[in-house]
Amino acid sequence: MKFKIYGFLSCSAYFSDMKLTSVEFNIELVQTSRGLCISIEIERDETFLAREDKLILRDIRAIVNQVIPFVNEILLKIKYSDAHPLIDTISLLDFYYLFVEDQSIKTGKEFDRPFAIEGFPPLAGVDYNDEIFIRDYIDAMTSYFKYNLDDCIRRGITSLENYFEYLGIEGKKEGLVFKSGSRPTFMSKLEEHLRVKENFVMPPQVINIAFKTIWLIYKIRNAIVHDKYRLQTNERWMCNRLIYALYNIYNPRIGAKGLGSMYIVRLGIQFQTIDSLISWNEFNHNYTLEFSEEQTRYLCNKFGLKIPQVIQSGSFPHNV
Repeated sequence: MKFKIYGFLSCSAYFSDMKLTSVEFNIELVQTSRGLCISIEIERDETFLAREDKLILRDIRAIVNQVIPFVNEILLKIKYSDAHPLIDTISLLDFYYLFVEDQSIKTGKEFDRPFAIEGFPPLAGVDYNDEIFIRDYIDAMTSYFKYNLDDCIRRGITSLENYFEYLGIEGKKEGLVFKSGSRPTFMSKLEEHLRVKENFVMPPQVINIAFKTIWLIYKIRNAIVHDKYRLQTNERWMCNRLIYALYNIYNPRIGAKGLGSMYIVRLGIQFQTIDSLISWNEFNHNYTLEFSEEQTRYLCNKFGLKIPQVIQSGSFPHNV
């Protein structure tokens, strides 16, 4: 049987209505008096709307999550081709009303605030830490949730740069990256931080993974800033890995020097809770800071990268 999902979002920008076809769905974007309406045609058996609301919403969430990246690609094309600064990308949490219609009888079910997360933010008033690098980190998360992927990468790396400033790291200690007489770099600062044993209680293998992940992300950031590269919505996993890599570096339980609270720990838990809803079925709940072998090959081919042997072999940091 055929059903149609009508999802409504607030929208401050107006553009022409359009019909879209993705691999699996027929989609319409229509401007209405209630805001932007995204309609999705699906086929399900006759019991689809006879189930509990939570089961219906679970299936709809998975469908909408598949559609959002496709719609965001269209919205970004309109934004830049028409020079329309009020158009923004969307996320699952932007839907304030949902109606699911049985096309055979023209009736259905409606849901208010269908994907709202109740009780947030749980960190309010708890060990508040107003450092700039934490603000940048939270901004990177917001960009990630809103599919502003280039901005997420830039803000994430900026957060780490400000973290080095917070700790007074100069990146001038002799090591794999920094040699006497050379100029300190972002990576030499990262190496200097990761080489301080007191900063971490995690094993050297995990430290090596963090170094490798940030090395790759920093190359992506440079391509965005200097080479006009723009991430596609199907490359969102790069941002996912960045958020978790920073969490492992900042997390005081594994040694972020100078942070005497559980704020980062709880912030990480909050991020994972939201991400498990928004990215449900996208990352299969694989919350890790490590790129898979397939992802690493993709990045190296995409950006013409060759990972230094000392990083690839897992021998960094050899003195921790």
